[in-house]
Amino acid sequence: SMPTTATLEPLLAGDASAILREQLSQAAWIVLVGTADHLVLECLRGLKAPVLVVEPDQGVLEERAEAAAASGLEGIAFLEQLVGANAKEVSWYRYNDPRLNGVEPLSDLKPRYPNLSLEAVEVRRQVSLAELLHAWEPAQVDCGVLVLPEQAGLDWLDGAVPCLRRLRALAWQWVESWRTPLQQQLDAVLADCWLVPQLDEALPRLSPMVWRRDPALHFQATVLTQRDQLLKQVQMLEDHQVALVTERDGVMSERDALSNQVA
Repeated sequence: SMPTTATLEPLLAGDASAILREQLSQAAWIVLVGTADHLVLECLRGLKAPVLVVEPDQGVLEERAEAAAASGLEGIAFLEQLVGANAKEVSWYRYNDPRLNGVEPLSDLKPRYPNLSLEAVEVRRQVSLAELLHAWEPAQVDCGVLVLPEQAGLDWLDGAVPCLRRLRALAWQWVESWRTPLQQQLDAVLADCWLVPQLDEALPRLSPMVWRRDPALHFQATVLTQRDQLLKQVQMLEDHQVALVTERDGVMSERDALSNQVA
């Protein structure tokens, strides 16, 4: 029988789930990349939005599907897919402890897990976050929620801006090692997607960071940009009208001059 995978560390601590639950409850669609643990699945109860659960490991994916079924959750799509910074072929390592299956080679893991042994290596295709979101039909509309795992890097966001601009919220498992420069860089990229950190000082640091859409940034980028384009069009039409009036006046004065000559 398959060794059962120990439950992964809970993504949510305490009240962080309240913030995420609120965002998920208003989502038009939900994508959980390596994050569909029991606490997040619990947040999905009673929701009608389409949900995509993505896991790189078949065993973990089956566990997620069983947990969802046990919670009475329906209408969830499950996808076995490796997601990363870009599309490429990668080596995937299978170990005697399936919890450690992944892209890290034995030499990197051995110091921490001395009893670990390698059972198989396979070459797999990794897709970018942009590709993943682009390929899933429900994610083409506005107001989705994306939940990213701890191992997702800033480079996952490369090329994904158009997709991220369809989010009402992004949740990301917080990593202690994300210090100021990286955090500033991340905030800058997300601000370009109209997402700002929803900070709650009372929350433990390990709760997921949540960035939510800033209505002012969104309004500026969409409504005001449209307004500016319309104003430009109006200006062009007005300029065109002035040009036509000037042309007409020129023609009329030429005609008057001819009439005078004939007279």
